[in-house]
Amino acid sequence: MTIVAPDLVVPSVFNGTQYREASIEHLDPDEGTLLVRAVPYDVEAQLDRELFESFAPKAFARASNAPSRVKLWMGHNGPLIGHALDVEDRADGVWIRSRFSKTASATEARELASDGTLDQVSITFKPSWDYMKVTRKADGLHVRHSRAGLLGFALVPHGAYDVGAYVASVRSDAIDRERERRLAALKALDH
Repeated sequence: MTIVAPDLVVPSVFNGTQYREASIEHLDPDEGTLLVRAVPYDVEAQLDRELFESFAPKAFARASNAPSRVKLWMGHNGPLIGHALDVEDRADGVWIRSRFSKTASATEARELASDGTLDQVSITFKPSWDYMKVTRKADGLHVRHSRAGLLGFALVPHGAYDVGAYVASVRSDAIDRERERRLAALKALDH
């Protein structure tokens, strides 16, 4: 535990890598890409009975400098299935456009996201102690991050931010479309 202010102790839950959930808005399987709002800004989530957390605007702005370092998983304990192409810091949260890898797990995750089974997002991040404000209120501790290190996100069925963090779109690879076109042409030759 770390003392942040007189008589205010931050729970050890904030030591190390953290996970927070949000929702997926839309998937488009045509390009093999995924657009998500990974974290809504200025939205407080209840992590435990007496523990609340929120992220200030621009908390993850530095991630836009190295988007490929932001990884995509199918569930937090699932396989790695892609990485970010773009990370955009907007007023309403951090938006990530990522590409699915060409693996069986990534194809499965893309299908589960497309049909709405995995429709929310959960981020993986490292808190920055110098940019974390902890306030004690009657209902418990309220933690606000003004800067943190975004490591990645996972497609999940239920997120901490409910509809606040979500899949905005899913697109399949052009390769999938080309493969289907070629198969159709071959089938036409068979008649």
